[in-house]
Amino acid sequence: MVVGGATGKIDLLVRGQSNSYLAVDYGADGMLRDTLQALCGVPVNLISRRAGTDGRNTHHSSSSTAWVDPFDNSFEHWLTPTGADYTSSTTKAAINYATDPTTWAARPPMTETLAAVNNYKSADAGSVLVDCRLHWEYDLVMYGDAQPYYRAMAWEVSRRIMVAAGKAAGRYIPVYAHCPYVAKTLRAGDAIAAAWVADSAPSPGRGAVLAGNMMDATNLNNDSAHWNAEGPQRSFPRLAMEIAKRLWDQGLLPAGAVNLSDTPLGPRLGVPTRVNSTTLSVPILDVKGTGIMAQGSNGIDWSAFTWVSGSGYGDATSGSISGSTITLNFPATIGNTGTERLTYCGWPHFRGDRLVIDNWHLARPSKYDAVPNIAAVRFPLRRDPIGIGF
Repeated sequence: MVVGGATGKIDLLVRGQSNSYLAVDYGADGMLRDTLQALCGVPVNLISRRAGTDGRNTHHSSSSTAWVDPFDNSFEHWLTPTGADYTSSTTKAAINYATDPTTWAARPPMTETLAAVNNYKSADAGSVLVDCRLHWEYDLVMYGDAQPYYRAMAWEVSRRIMVAAGKAAGRYIPVYAHCPYVAKTLRAGDAIAAAWVADSAPSPGRGAVLAGNMMDATNLNNDSAHWNAEGPQRSFPRLAMEIAKRLWDQGLLPAGAVNLSDTPLGPRLGVPTRVNSTTLSVPILDVKGTGIMAQGSNGIDWSAFTWVSGSGYGDATSGSISGSTITLNFPATIGNTGTERLTYCGWPHFRGDRLVIDNWHLARPSKYDAVPNIAAVRFPLRRDPIGIGF
């Protein structure tokens, strides 16, 4: 429940691993702050630090949430699960993820982030703290033993930040944003997606998955792990609009803020229907503007649309757009077991500008004209790793 009306200030924590670290290089965290401040009409205090010598850093490259991979103990972790001693002798069997994560010891990424929050947060408990958690790429290599406990361990990191922030009820607002990363473990991606969907449900309502679709990035130096400047410079201003919209909807912004009642959160998949055995028709919902279109001049990556059902799946090979409806063509018969789902960008590959967007930016209301970085904002079809049943 929101208590106490509008906030007079926003503390904006940005944390994560190497892609969030790079976002600072590209100036994207400053773009996030400036855009959010203009939309919300209150000062935004950015807590985003890296490579400092005072032990108050929020970006920690080569870190993961809480487990030890016995084949590589060289990277850091935010929490120490029971049985992990960070030596080469640690084995999977020695680690017990079923223990209470509130009892797990904090590692340097956790302690340094808490130090940053404690040192740089505003003293007013009635002000909002937005915790922007860019997804850690190394979480995507967790093995099977850890996956059922991902939600609990990831929330424990957030919970400790919430406690350190010391904000009033309803004033700690975590948002999740997934960086592109060509991961190694499919089931790890599934576990993360399921945890985020569960956390963002009305109950418990712990957070929200924002940033539209952050896959509209190009990889850095042709590696599979890191984005170049266009990714965060596109997505962070969009993230600011989404955060501002959430704050507006919760009654946390002052009367002088831009009226954000019509601010888009990005289009989303509707329920597909079968046209024939290899074709789906998909309505796109929450479209702002007059319709949907390709984001850039390089066409659409139709393979981002995938039907899944148990062990079966198929990527689209072509498609077309009519108004706000997409027709998808698959190379073989679509499953018909009653458990089929359609996903979009289910796997977080780099897809450049080959995404589907709505055309809101072509008819953007004039009230946004003075908002910094607004020219960079596009709203791609929201990533949906869980999928829509059909």
